Amino acid sequence: MGEGESLFIHCALAHSGVLEPLMCATRGGVAYDLPGHGKSTPWDETGDYQAQAVAWGAELMTGPGAVFGHSFGGTVALRLAVERPDLVTRLVLVEPVFFAAIRLHDPRAFEAHEARFAPIVEAYEAGDMHLMAERFTTMWGGASWEGLPARFKDGLAAQMPLIIAQGRGIGADSGGVFNPGRLEALDIPVTLIRGAGAEPSVVAIHRVLLGLLPNAREEVIAGAGHMSPMTHTAEVAALSQL
Repeated sequence: MGEGESLFIHCALAHSGVLEPLMCATRGGVAYDLPGHGKSTPWDETGDYQAQAVAWGAELMTGPGAVFGHSFGGTVALRLAVERPDLVTRLVLVEPVFFAAIRLHDPRAFEAHEARFAPIVEAYEAGDMHLMAERFTTMWGGASWEGLPARFKDGLAAQMPLIIAQGRGIGADSGGVFNPGRLEALDIPVTLIRGAGAEPSVVAIHRVLLGLLPNAREEVIAGAGHMSPMTHTAEVAALSQL
């Protein structure tokens, strides 16, 4: 990507193509497929999944620019900004699922999230990837599992181990993003966007980030849920100002 172009990072279980309408509604830029998604190579189940996603993003940035990230992609964008402040001039984060924020700064919100997420983990531990996919997409995808084609369901089920792999970064904070002073030193404009129907954990994560980031603001989209870049593309584009 050229200097000044924006980098777009999609959510888990999607691919770079889902952000094309948003990129067309802004000045565009570059998007890439996360490990194990779209046309990227399969995840080899070793190392730090989030760190690999960050490294791929950094490789695309030949000069400073804005970074947009949705959900897990938002956590990648934030870690990229912390690790490579020379590359990131601005952040737009749509519901970044950085659960380490509430684990460290709002334990009650984290406990509530863990309780909500427990059935998904239980399905994984039982080896039932289809049940895990059903529960995960119902919670985060905003779609009816029953209405999805069988082939699509199979694809989501096959990707469920990636959700677990992401936990090292977003829950345990393997990158140390929330180490004291790191976010407080990130003095770039940060726009946090969420749907009015966001998960309570997301509302709490945003609250923590607003308290740590020195130049952050939040925008809320009425009638939107977690998948607002796809369901409310025009609104997200306008608020992103990319």
